[in-house]
Amino acid sequence: MLGKDLLEGDDAKLRAATDYLIVKEKLDEIEVAVSDLIPTINAYLRKALTADPAARVELETKLREIEVVLGQRRRPARRIVQGNRQGAKIVSIDSNTGTLVINGGTEAGIGVGMRFRIERAGKKVGEAVVGGTRPLISGLLIQNLEDQQVPVETGDIAKVILNSDQTD
Repeated sequence: MLGKDLLEGDDAKLRAATDYLIVKEKLDEIEVAVSDLIPTINAYLRKALTADPAARVELETKLREIEVVLGQRRRPARRIVQGNRQGAKIVSIDSNTGTLVINGGTEAGIGVGMRFRIERAGKKVGEAVVGGTRPLISGLLIQNLEDQQVPVETGDIAKVILNSDQTD
């Protein structure tokens, strides 16, 4: 049923509904065409010799991304190597809040309130405190930096502080 307004001649709504149906039909056609194209490209890639391995990898990556969008493939789960209290890696930094995410959580014995020393190449960059934990990751809040010109970066190492001068 199109609705009372559409049946009574509300042109704007009728045009919008028609446009929607046309776009949906085109999108469905594109989805079918791309779905049919992917196996053809994959078959070609299995048989073709390529002089540019990087271009082949890029093409295969883009094909996988299309398959994910079309729902034909699940996005691979991100694998995080687990750290511990003696050495967890900063795996990401939230650009809005500055929260440091480390690759160790409650399964590694890390809990809210624990203090960590942040190091890069064995030198202290700063200190942080655990603000939240999950089984495999934790969120740390920076408490201080040794040098304001040297921020914490992904890849830095976090080590638990047992007292004011030592790490675990």
